[in-house]
Amino acid sequence: MKPFIRPNGEQRWMEVRGETRFDSESRPLLMSGISSDLTDRHEAKAYSDLMAQEMG
Repeated sequence: MKPFIRPNGEQRWMEVRGETRFDSESRPLLMSGISSDLTDRHEAKAYSDLMAQEMG
């Protein structure tokens, strides 16, 4: 997970995965991937950790 800053200054947490396929001469043929916005999950985990720290 990596933080990204949007042009408006908002921070979003993203996970990016991808792969490149190559031909027999090691030239790239195809690139594919996906990016997922994990901001809600990251914020929920931070809140959960804070609550656990305050209670314990």
